[in-house]
Amino acid sequence: MVSTLAEFKDRLPNLKALFIGDITYEECEISWLQQSDMSPLLLAYPQLEILQVRGGTGLTFTTPTKHDYLKALILETGGLSRDTVYQIYSWELPALEHLEFWFGSDNYGGDCWEQDLEPVLDNLCFPNLAYLGLRNSKFTNELIERLVKSALLPRLRVLDLSLGTLSDAGATQLLACPAIRDLEILNVSESYLSDALIEQLTTLGMQIIADGQRQEEEDEEPKFRRYCVVSE
Repeated sequence: MVSTLAEFKDRLPNLKALFIGDITYEECEISWLQQSDMSPLLLAYPQLEILQVRGGTGLTFTTPTKHDYLKALILETGGLSRDTVYQIYSWELPALEHLEFWFGSDNYGGDCWEQDLEPVLDNLCFPNLAYLGLRNSKFTNELIERLVKSALLPRLRVLDLSLGTLSDAGATQLLACPAIRDLEILNVSESYLSDALIEQLTTLGMQIIADGQRQEEEDEEPKFRRYCVVSE
């Protein structure tokens, strides 16, 4: 599909948005989706503004270059590869405002962890980000520890931590961080937060999205009591 779309570039000169792998779990589990190198699309469509990809297996961005118009990059995976993420860091994306990573599970190829976000959070490799989605993570509390100390947080308008393992312990660190109060929207839906903690978040003066909170699996070992929403 990617190669065919790239070949059709002269027929689609005004293409602005692409969603590769728009397949629901009723049709195919996300871990079964086979992706490929997305570089040909970015090279073929220099006016592209939104690229959304579902499925992390085989997903690469192997030909780093400059793309002047890409505003949003969304990777929905059940297991996000560290190699894929570092390939993205090699691209020069001056217009990028919206970055969304779904980390998923190490059982399905996910080996990108919180320490692999240093180029985004601390080195500001994409300095114009206004929306950061660190979603579907098994290590959301650990992400918070890095996030609250980052140079990027004060620049953000939207922070999306949904679908992951955020607990009251992690959210309490957010509450204690002055920079969090500059956000316009905080999305912590489908996490593991208590009603009391959500009530505290609502006092921050921003829009809080906290739908669908889940309960820990008390019968499991501690490390298995919370899990990301999307994996297989």
